Amino acid sequence: MLNIQQSIKIVEKIQELMMDRRIKKTQELIYSVFIELLKESGFNKISVGTIAEKANINRGTFYFHFSDKYDLLEKCIEYYINELISHCKNNTEIKLDSNAMTQIFEYLKINFDIYRALLSNEGESIFHKKLYNAFEEQIKRAIVKMPVEIINNAEIATPFIANGFIGVIEWWMNKGMPYTPEVMTKKLNIILYPYTQFFKVN
Repeated sequence: MLNIQQSIKIVEKIQELMMDRRIKKTQELIYSVFIELLKESGFNKISVGTIAEKANINRGTFYFHFSDKYDLLEKCIEYYINELISHCKNNTEIKLDSNAMTQIFEYLKINFDIYRALLSNEGESIFHKKLYNAFEEQIKRAIVKMPVEIINNAEIATPFIANGFIGVIEWWMNKGMPYTPEVMTKKLNIILYPYTQFFKVN
């Protein structure tokens, strides 16, 4: 039998989980509305009032989650970067092997409108930074398996590989996906083979 204190703790935990779900649901609603507004009118023409109206929430609810539209842009990009990474993770690690590259390009292709809107509206530098942070640790771990010439220059090799790969992703999106995910993976493998041959699948 549960005593009163144990019962109260269980109820409090359930209420906390329900609150977390409501917060997550509200944030996802705001992100969705924000993306649609980005596509329709661009970042500069968006106001907090417009977001609140379209999402059918009051301004207080918006400010409970975000300090302003710039904060929303950054958190929205972070949210969709996490969605991309979660889709391509394997055993909690980001793999930059051929399969993962293809998955990344395929996911971006399916969700092209979302990521294109984020890249087109004051968000390219934030997008680049968030994605770089996601790739950096995996690249650092892989570099220790590379030839000593690369290991000794890890501080240069890490940003070279990460920025190169992310730059190609941004180019591909901004150009309207001129090549299929499979072709992009093949081209990148040729260019980055001296490095990506060390990114092995578990």
